[in-house]
Amino acid sequence: MQLGLIGLVLPVDAVALRETLVLGFLLFESAFALGFLFFLARLAVGATNGMRLAARSGETTGLLWEVDKAEVECELVGPTAGQESRAIRVPYDCVITGWTIAANASGSCVIDVWKDTLANFPPTVGDTITASAKPTLSAARTATSTTLTGWTTALSEGDWVVFKVDSASSITEVVIALHLRRA
Repeated sequence: MQLGLIGLVLPVDAVALRETLVLGFLLFESAFALGFLFFLARLAVGATNGMRLAARSGETTGLLWEVDKAEVECELVGPTAGQESRAIRVPYDCVITGWTIAANASGSCVIDVWKDTLANFPPTVGDTITASAKPTLSAARTATSTTLTGWTTALSEGDWVVFKVDSASSITEVVIALHLRRA
């Protein structure tokens, strides 16, 4: 049996209809039949569980599902003022959409986020992306925010991120996560 697939992806007004149309037909040949199947598929935009349909040159099918959301996270054990995480490489162009902090006990912690390119490695305090709105845990075990006032939210593939503890009290472990959306 031989199969051939010809398709066309038509983005529809994403603001009004929030969908993408896939138009195509499937040709098939077997010992018993020769035929084709016409199809029209509607794919919801935004309700894809963190995935998106993307057209990529060089792919045999021309289309693939790729991860749309991810996180850059780091665990800091025994957080103390001035402690820095290891540098973490950004895997693709993306935008920071929020952050979450989780600690092993109720306490307080302020964490700065630094970003820089490989050419300027390692990131330093001059490379802060948080302005005055640093991720902050205040007398709690968890905190999260999508308010990124003053932040530099764009990250490029190959950038490096470092988390730096500005202050910490009453906790011995803390995890910081930046929520990302592919650009």
